[in-house]
Amino acid sequence: MPPSFSTYLCRSLGFNPLPIVVFGVVAVWHVSSAGAIPFTSGYTKVWEDNFELSSVVHGKPNPDKWQSRFANNTRTADSGNDMLYKTGAHFVTSRGNAGDGKLRVLTYTTPAGDHASSYITTRFNEEGDAWNKGYFEARIKFHTKPGTWGAFWLNGENVAANPPTPAEQDGVEMDVIEHRRVNGNNQYIGDSFRSTFHWDGYGADQQTQPKTTAYPNDDPWDWHVYGLQWTGSHYKIFLDEQQVWWTGNQVPISNTPEFITLSMGMKDGGWAGDVPSGGYGSYNDRSTNSYFEVDWVRVYKRNDQPLINPEPSMGALLLLSAGPLRCSRRRRRKVSPALDLCRRPERA
Repeated sequence: MPPSFSTYLCRSLGFNPLPIVVFGVVAVWHVSSAGAIPFTSGYTKVWEDNFELSSVVHGKPNPDKWQSRFANNTRTADSGNDMLYKTGAHFVTSRGNAGDGKLRVLTYTTPAGDHASSYITTRFNEEGDAWNKGYFEARIKFHTKPGTWGAFWLNGENVAANPPTPAEQDGVEMDVIEHRRVNGNNQYIGDSFRSTFHWDGYGADQQTQPKTTAYPNDDPWDWHVYGLQWTGSHYKIFLDEQQVWWTGNQVPISNTPEFITLSMGMKDGGWAGDVPSGGYGSYNDRSTNSYFEVDWVRVYKRNDQPLINPEPSMGALLLLSAGPLRCSRRRRRKVSPALDLCRRPERA
């Protein structure tokens, strides 16, 4: 059913209308809540991590939700990077109230002169959480230094396929935000961020659609909520619950499960400028490290499924909500192939 006129009116004025049914009459109110998704209904929160200290294991975020993408001391020279991935380059620290943790993802310099960074994800080697469409958001505060960029993004396990098959099958890399202090010419750009979609692999066939967004009259170095809506027809990027980009038909729609990644990238003389001559200081030196903090990460799914044997009752509505997809080689849900989202898409 198409949205009502009142819904269109509220959205055109920048409101988030909340339908409330009272004896069959729909009234619309503007609701504002920190961390609330910028949609009125039809979504259910299915996954979150608030990085509470009670879920921390040896200083690391909940291992049932996050994995290091690379083994400790893995060196990479991809795209000209010269960096070590360190599992210790991300940890949860107490900030403010007791029990309230903040994830810190950082780049620092080892005594040997290596620049070490972190790269954590909700899924690795077909194990962990991934989702096919939904709304994804994180509350983040950046402290990036030249030569690095902090990122909150989604990716699928087949995006790098070579040769690529249709992006609908392989997936699309969705960079909700990449934040840099300076550009490749070492000019300050910390008052803006970039969102980018990549598809058709990472080789000669790769296609990219980027957009730069300026922070509107806000401190770019303060806490902000960054969001992505991914549906069967479009992608939309949000900053503090305000839409800043609708891709339209510029980007193909991924139809495969994708996982969340939080990472610090580093490249000397690249698109984020030059690494400081003295590096990034020792481990957990906030005065010199390049890092970002994460207050929470959340995932919402649309309530698309039909009602199942609803019992009619006054003021009640039965909704079926989908939970997060957990895939494992050792343990997989026994469902029909048509519903098995862990199954790789068939190749044409």
